[in-house]
Amino acid sequence: MSEFNNKIKKLDKFFKPVIKFMEEQKHLQAVKRSMLTLLPITIIGSFTLVAMNIVQMIPNSAYADFMTANEDVIMLLFDFSMGLMGLYTALFVAYFLAESYKMYTVGSCLTSIVMFLVLNSGLVDGSIDTTFLDAKGMFTGIFVAIISVELTRYLNKKKFIIRMPEGVPDMVTKSFEIIIPLILNSLLFVFLRIGVFKLTGLLVPEIILKAMSPFVASLDTVWGVMFLVFMIQLLWWFGIHGDAALSPIFLPIALQNVTENAAAYGAGEPLTHVFTETVLSNFFLMSGSGITIGLVILMLLSKSKRYKSLGKISILPAIFGINEPVTFGTPIVYNPVMFVPYVIGPTILSFFIYMAFKIGFVPMAFIQSPGYTPWLLQGYLMNLSLRSALLQTLILIASIIMYYPFFKIMEREELLLEDNKKEIDKELEDLDLDF
Repeated sequence: MSEFNNKIKKLDKFFKPVIKFMEEQKHLQAVKRSMLTLLPITIIGSFTLVAMNIVQMIPNSAYADFMTANEDVIMLLFDFSMGLMGLYTALFVAYFLAESYKMYTVGSCLTSIVMFLVLNSGLVDGSIDTTFLDAKGMFTGIFVAIISVELTRYLNKKKFIIRMPEGVPDMVTKSFEIIIPLILNSLLFVFLRIGVFKLTGLLVPEIILKAMSPFVASLDTVWGVMFLVFMIQLLWWFGIHGDAALSPIFLPIALQNVTENAAAYGAGEPLTHVFTETVLSNFFLMSGSGITIGLVILMLLSKSKRYKSLGKISILPAIFGINEPVTFGTPIVYNPVMFVPYVIGPTILSFFIYMAFKIGFVPMAFIQSPGYTPWLLQGYLMNLSLRSALLQTLILIASIIMYYPFFKIMEREELLLEDNKKEIDKELEDLDLDF
């Protein structure tokens, strides 16, 4: 056990500085906050597809007639939500990054959007080309936002701006201050587009997608998912919010994947991405990191008063995907007995979950279901398949089996403590009576 503790201490010394850096790194945090802000947009776009999908279930109805007659208008909700994810990414990353620097956020957002359109779009027969304004442009949006904000910040720092005399309204002053940064950003991104196209015959977003494709593809494989789940669980075991710490890395990919699945579904094409945010939260991390729903159920059935009480407190949050009560109430953090079921167990289980989607036992997700929805319902909403609920039921059973032997070790120790406490309390009562 001492050797195990020494290894844990070494890992702790390694992870703490890395996670601290990620939590303080302004660019990563801007990306993370942007992705979380974009979640409602993906939900709106997803449920537009749900509304259209219901037509196939009840084809001969007033609802079907209405939806079919107005399909072009209704699908605008999808086109202007998921269909513009790249543009929104450029907007929000610029906003949050500029905010962290205490810069003029409106000017930074304006600059980022214009530069994003310069790189990603163009005019085709008098209309704006939207090919790379959706999820395919998300990584370009991050790139444009960071570069444009950093260039503007540098120019502001060097006072290379138009200064207005005192007494001029603040809004007017700020509008003039962004003129020179906007001009220089324009020159940079225009020449970047021209130069890249001259050299490669491709647009910048196409180059970025090619460069990112190995990393993006790796997270959409069984080994990539298993590694991600392992890292999330390991960080949580150290008391670090694993999914929050790593979300700047995986969340853009997860949202891009569900957006591409939604577009494929709307076009009647096969869905290709297993790894999405909604699959991660509803299956790989069902009921919260560590898939602790099985542990909570075991606690509800426990003979230990403490664990039974903790189970009662934890069961309702667990149904809605919140497991902090059981994680810190057990506690699981730094608990050597819980290391195997909490860190290793979900990692192994993720292999079978991934394969259930890959072989088609459960349809892939094309809907970003709302967060903190009861897990059986949330699983169904992501693909409108009852097989999702079946898989989640199997995960629940696996979770109980996974935690059972390790929980029994803790329960046995807890019962001994409770029995000792009863004996001590009884002796104290006898002493009071004698007195």
